[in-house]
Amino acid sequence: MAAATSLKKKKNKKKLTLSIDEKVIEQGKEFARGQGTSLSKLFEQFLKERILPTSEPLIIIEPDPEILALMGKPKVPLKPKTNREYYDEYYLGRRARYLENSKSEEE
Repeated sequence: MAAATSLKKKKNKKKLTLSIDEKVIEQGKEFARGQGTSLSKLFEQFLKERILPTSEPLIIIEPDPEILALMGKPKVPLKPKTNREYYDEYYLGRRARYLENSKSEEE
């Protein structure tokens, strides 16, 4: 029974001849072995991931306007902060809390 199913899978398969550097082939086979698959299946998977998604139509789902209204405006910075800006923000916050605590202890 298992042999019959494997024959069905191979019906859609065709052989392909590629000209690839021997070292690349050996490295590819070694990599495929590490992944627990064959070089052919690895190459097929690579092509499927790169080609098929672009050939299928892109489906864009528009969110419901009422849900967007509930979510509010996204708070995304126009440009990412630098590490220095994050540090300065942290430092100023710590300093403000320290000054508040020191005032309350004096009273």
